[in-house]
Amino acid sequence: MLHGIGVDILSVSRLETLRGKFDDPFFTKTFTQAEYSEAMARPDPIVYFAGRFAAKEAVLKALGGVEGKFRFNEIETLNDGSGKPYVSLHGLAKETQDANGVKNLFVSLSNDGGYVVAYAICEK
Repeated sequence: MLHGIGVDILSVSRLETLRGKFDDPFFTKTFTQAEYSEAMARPDPIVYFAGRFAAKEAVLKALGGVEGKFRFNEIETLNDGSGKPYVSLHGLAKETQDANGVKNLFVSLSNDGGYVVAYAICEK
């Protein structure tokens, strides 16, 4: 059964002022260490970070829009061995998932023309 869906689009240019400043608090407060490591292994970390930020927003919306109640770094989006993105929740985000009876989280990411888009589905 469907619990919620979420979508987010972001212009990569919104993060351009942070290019080369990867020690900025925005990155450390928003992304997990694993996300940060994956980003830094990419040819263009800014596009990766933008996509992951959009994924966090989409998951937040799919969970029911509890912004401000948990941190973005409690929503972790990584890639499996085949490159498919997957979501893991931690802390209060995980508690929200459990309280809502959400069993599965799905996320899809894409980028083109300077934009990233993320789509998330929460399933009971």
